[in-house]
Amino acid sequence: MNIKINLVADIIKLLLEEINKLEANGFLFKKYDHWKKEYLISLQQQKEELLKKGKCTKIISKKFDNAYIKGKLERDRVFTYMDLKSKIIEPRARAIKYSNSFACPSYLKNGLDFLESKIKKGQSLFPHLSRGIFNAENQDGMLYDWGIHHLHLGTKQDKKNKRLIQGTKQIVYAVFDKEFAYLIAISNHGRWADKNLMRVILKDFPHLIEPHKLMGISGGGDDCYSEKEHIILRKAGVIPITEIDGVCYAPPGGGIVGSGGSMTAINGIQQIIYLVQRS
Repeated sequence: MNIKINLVADIIKLLLEEINKLEANGFLFKKYDHWKKEYLISLQQQKEELLKKGKCTKIISKKFDNAYIKGKLERDRVFTYMDLKSKIIEPRARAIKYSNSFACPSYLKNGLDFLESKIKKGQSLFPHLSRGIFNAENQDGMLYDWGIHHLHLGTKQDKKNKRLIQGTKQIVYAVFDKEFAYLIAISNHGRWADKNLMRVILKDFPHLIEPHKLMGISGGGDDCYSEKEHIILRKAGVIPITEIDGVCYAPPGGGIVGSGGSMTAINGIQQIIYLVQRS
């Protein structure tokens, strides 16, 4: 008797079941019909381009098969799930370290105390995350690129979603590892590509960035592209090289893939598949 075991398919199935549970709890993932429509339009455009160039379309024609499309959607949903997981800070007790320039306005002191208590006790920080956390398709370019999270400092439940705390105009920019929470600054929204945050990390917590130094590489200067251009590159799936004081750094957050998602998330699922295939 021959028994075929496909552990990779089993893992994908388990992850898809986790996604179904999340959807039942209000998280948004791409739906098959909408995703298929967009995919087929893109695929048809690719096929027409190949025809114009007189190239063979045999391979791309196979991608119109329903089974192929379903499998691709499932993989896409799994990658989105891994992206979502990377945005959720693992609950574990951590000590707190502050940048030398860290300061808290008096009106946010209670909110900061509330957050710090949770960090030290290892409680979930989920309620303090982005208001868009329930849309799994939302991408966090700053996290994927620089490894910087942003958290809200409210102390009461959000009126629209009781699983979150009230949002605040000023937020905490922070980096987390397994032992510490590094609080960089309390500042306004929108500093998603402000290299001054990276400068603070490099100055006060250099061990978080220095391993990503690119030796023998020079860029176009610290101001070779603007913050707006940096964000555009992230959204386009281009990994921007961050240059600070003439030194270039690879993304401390792991990087960005062509779809704009997290390179760390993609590597995570690929590593799981590799280990399963090796076992």
